[in-house]
Amino acid sequence: MQLKPVALLLVTDLAHVKAAAIAARNETELVILHEKIVESGVLKFLGIPSLVPADWDWDQESNDAPLISPRSLERCCGTNQIHCSNVNQAPASTFRFLIDVLREYSKAAFPIGVRAVGAESGGAVCYTAFNVAVPGMVIGYLINAARLVVGNCVSGSVISGWASDVNLNGVYANQRVSNRNVCFKLTV
Repeated sequence: MQLKPVALLLVTDLAHVKAAAIAARNETELVILHEKIVESGVLKFLGIPSLVPADWDWDQESNDAPLISPRSLERCCGTNQIHCSNVNQAPASTFRFLIDVLREYSKAAFPIGVRAVGAESGGAVCYTAFNVAVPGMVIGYLINAARLVVGNCVSGSVISGWASDVNLNGVYANQRVSNRNVCFKLTV
């Protein structure tokens, strides 16, 4: 069977489209950008490497970071609609460790390419991931929605869920809390 020139062109164009789709998907897969040893575990920053400056100072803090108090957290957040899940669950104790680490490093700034922050302790890992680029992002902005998911989505001794309509420094996002480092279609 011989392919006609038009059919051959169509097959060739489909191959290019498929290759472009794979390349685009790989550009938004999260990779570990930085790890920091903390008391009782490891704090991880994951994201899109092409959006992180090579000279980024991972130890910098922001003077504009939110004060971590219930009143200030309520003011900085959207509606935080909570959705619980029974997949991709991790131990509740690891999520509580994550919340503690987020509080401890609440003023730590990170670049626009970061899309997930994780904590590893005792062999378990959990993440809070968000789907959009957030200029001027600090860890403290992730606390309220993560705390609400952890507080509302405990199933036995494990947790997984997400909050929609989360205000992260003026950018509305979906924020997931689970044992996976990416859970949403990312917006670059």
